[in-house]
Amino acid sequence: NIFIEEAKMKREGTKHHFVICRSSLYTNRHLNGNSQKQYVNDPFRMSHCRNKPEKAGDLAILSRHIFYLNFEPFGKPNPAYVNIIRQPIDRCVSRFYYERDARGTVSGNMDMDTCMARGGPCK
Repeated sequence: NIFIEEAKMKREGTKHHFVICRSSLYTNRHLNGNSQKQYVNDPFRMSHCRNKPEKAGDLAILSRHIFYLNFEPFGKPNPAYVNIIRQPIDRCVSRFYYERDARGTVSGNMDMDTCMARGGPCK
């Protein structure tokens, strides 16, 4: 998901400038009520971002894996959410290498065909 925070445009000439933040959180997608409130008030801090907008009204793009959260019950306007859908085979191949090389859940000498035949995480 790409999360776009703040709908106002900052104009300098004819260019729009964005702060781009990539979250360092990859496993916490479900937020409880208290975490939702904290997230709505400062999504960049709650996503452990290094880059943040300097002031209110600055455009920012926050890239984070998170389930949809309605900001309106917290008195804030909803951001624009963008979902990127990958080609299924490319996604499967990527998942295999992620599981093998980054997480270590697949043996380092196992190929993708063997992993799929065994019903492993890359199935």
